Amino acid sequence: MLSNGTPIFQFSRPFGIPVQVGGSIISLALIFVSFSGGSTGLMCDLTFVGLLIGSIFLHALGPAWGRP
Repeated sequence: MLSNGTPIFQFSRPFGIPVQVGGSIISLALIFVSFSGGSTGLMCDLTFVGLLIGSIFLHALGPAWGRP
């Protein structure tokens, strides 16, 4: 991991569950954006990173929704 465990951002508890964003997600975005070929490639990469972050967010909330 690239972070030391302290979050760089925290969402306001959706469904009572705190969502914390660490530094590794920024590294992921920078890796994808750094390999873009141009302005069209950059937009595609930013769209992909946004969808990836959204899917990670929903995946992390899945177990929380299933708790009694």
